[in-house]
Amino acid sequence: MQTVRFFLLLGTLIMLVACSSISPTAVGVTPGSPSAVPLPSSTPAPPTDTPQPADTLPPSPIPAPTFELRSLDIAPAVLETEWSVTSVAWSPDGRTLAGGSQAIVALWQMPEGTFLRNLWGHQGYIHGLAFSPDGKYLASGGMDDKVMVWYTATWNRAQTLSGHTNSLVRLAWSTDSTLLASLAYDNTLILWDVASGEQVWSLTDDRLMDFDWSPDGKTLALALFDSSIDLLDAASGAKLRTLAGHADRVDSISFSPDGSLLASRSLDNILILWDTSTWQPSLTLAFVEGPVFSMAWSPDGIILAGATLNHQAALLDLENRAIVTLPESGIQGLAWSPDGNWLAGGRSGGATLWDLSQKMP
Repeated sequence: MQTVRFFLLLGTLIMLVACSSISPTAVGVTPGSPSAVPLPSSTPAPPTDTPQPADTLPPSPIPAPTFELRSLDIAPAVLETEWSVTSVAWSPDGRTLAGGSQAIVALWQMPEGTFLRNLWGHQGYIHGLAFSPDGKYLASGGMDDKVMVWYTATWNRAQTLSGHTNSLVRLAWSTDSTLLASLAYDNTLILWDVASGEQVWSLTDDRLMDFDWSPDGKTLALALFDSSIDLLDAASGAKLRTLAGHADRVDSISFSPDGSLLASRSLDNILILWDTSTWQPSLTLAFVEGPVFSMAWSPDGIILAGATLNHQAALLDLENRAIVTLPESGIQGLAWSPDGNWLAGGRSGGATLWDLSQKMP
């Protein structure tokens, strides 16, 4: 966790230097922006099987896959801000894109890319953003150690959750939009009751690197510094199982939208896709270089996007068996539009948008 904190702070300093040459705030889509995105349809994800009692599972032998290396020649659009955007999130209806920046959350109306407003309240950069599944709330977590919850109907603040003692890393909602999980650099994971603002439970572990919540709401998966993955019962925080398979610290983790796969990626560049029905690896391969701080699945579960601490982004296309690099550097944080047509990424001076409606080449 100390190493990742160093790289993240270094990346933020680099972004601040880059931003010093940016002209005053200019908001909107730059020329060459993709055409409008159709409104998404929402389909509930089927439940993930509940893990069995706690044990440690050794990895099964996995055949070495062959994935073609490709590059994507698409000129992205940019939604511009005065400062770097370090995190992004789409509303469930696809009509709003949020970008975490220096002390603000910037909001854009999509697909037009029209600037809506800034949300003020944090101090320092905002590294965690998450809309609730019902679309009623937006949660933000920043370098001021606080989690703020905003009503999306009015953009007034609903809650300020205080309990962490260091910068926030990641936020995730329960499927019923009543609970919020937060991870910070104090090595603590907290589950909050949003209505009351009270903690349901908390876990402090020096090995914590990342986490994700399963689509069925039953399981939290923890990426750990010691190269393992812990699965917790979301309701109680009790450990259900430990997955062993990586040889280096696990820096990023993400459930597929239907809950059938859990993607974990370690510092030695190895990505493992775990079959959640058996908790055995179904695929392992090398995926991007350097520490990964963000992974995001496309809504159809076919493409996994990853962004590294050296600010590069790539796509793992499972359907076409390809690893596709994106023609843009300086990327921080990734998020897909609900219809899967757009991929957004934070960057120096704004948010980058790739039109992926035609899928992979």
